[in-house]
Amino acid sequence: MELHLRMIILFLVMVPSAAEEEKSELTGVQGGSVTFPDPVMELGFVIFGGKTIAMVNDRKFKIIEETYKDRLFWNDTTGLFTLRGLQRSDSGVYTIDSKTEKVFTHRHKLTVYDRRSLPLIDVRQETLLKQRHLILTLAVSAEDRRTKTSTVTKTLGPGSS
Repeated sequence: MELHLRMIILFLVMVPSAAEEEKSELTGVQGGSVTFPDPVMELGFVIFGGKTIAMVNDRKFKIIEETYKDRLFWNDTTGLFTLRGLQRSDSGVYTIDSKTEKVFTHRHKLTVYDRRSLPLIDVRQETLLKQRHLILTLAVSAEDRRTKTSTVTKTLGPGSS
């Protein structure tokens, strides 16, 4: 019976869903959590790196890869999967593959950031009194060390909004 169930699971995972594949990008922080936005209610799979890590069958949730035990959860009311206790090694492409009801295959690229490398926000303020302008420069930098800067100029004084 166990072999028969494994063969069915293998077949279902290997047969592509009829629905077009959708992709999204998700981000998380080490130690945090992320919820995949795709509900699976009856039969479906969570795949990471080409390996099935968990499945729902007949509204019962089963973890297949032990490294996800006590970290990957399925909400039987919403059908959503949540990965908790995020680690940098969790970064990669996850596939949620639903085989019944609304059939779909959705891929999500998850990037997990180290808490120490969260985006930094630096607001610099300069006032040009002669021209009655306030200039704000907002610089945001992240782990990749690229900085995006935006400058906003506001006129001050009577008649300004």
